Amino acid sequence: MEDRHRRDDPIGPLDWRRILCIRGAEPSIDQSRCGLEGPERPERPRRGVYVSYALPSGVGSVLSTSMTNTILMILLMSASYLIAQGLAVKMNFTPESDKYAEATKQYQQIWSAEGGKMTEAMEIVSGLRFSETDIPVIVFEGASSSGFGDRPMKLRASYPEEVKKATLIHELGHRLNSQLKNRPKDIDEHRVLFLYLYDVWTRLYGRSFADRMVEVQQSSRR
Repeated sequence: MEDRHRRDDPIGPLDWRRILCIRGAEPSIDQSRCGLEGPERPERPRRGVYVSYALPSGVGSVLSTSMTNTILMILLMSASYLIAQGLAVKMNFTPESDKYAEATKQYQQIWSAEGGKMTEAMEIVSGLRFSETDIPVIVFEGASSSGFGDRPMKLRASYPEEVKKATLIHELGHRLNSQLKNRPKDIDEHRVLFLYLYDVWTRLYGRSFADRMVEVQQSSRR
């Protein structure tokens, strides 16, 4: 990955879904998706768009009751529809041999704890949606690859934990991008992925993590 793919402002493309978050409402899990404070998300968050619908104090003096109810109804109906459209992505990890059983367990634990927020961040930043619900994964000792369709993803067993996380997101990004059928012939797969990969890493784990993963990937390509 080249430095030019980094962005000073790690925010994904303008997403109309963010407009649905009402600043000033009581902190909630929903508001954490707008960058507001709230309790920790559940271990397996629901996919889709969430709406905080408690209005700020003083709004009632500006909006009529009927107008307020109409706005809330539109927001809730929009959220319900989009949540229903979200698909859970299941990763089926299998060791190539018994000696990779521990590494396979580590990948599974990462996915069980963080898979939901990984796919959510990727969809928000990229503007794409996962169409796959079951992805086969082989854990082995070799170069990681995304696979395609029924061909399994392959993940290197010996990576440290943080590189395992970054690699999961990287290879999932390739599969997410596979739905982009019409693209310029001079734009290779990694150039497409690098349009948003750094921002996803930053959104999930911070800029320091993203910078370290850039260095790791640059080293592996030398």
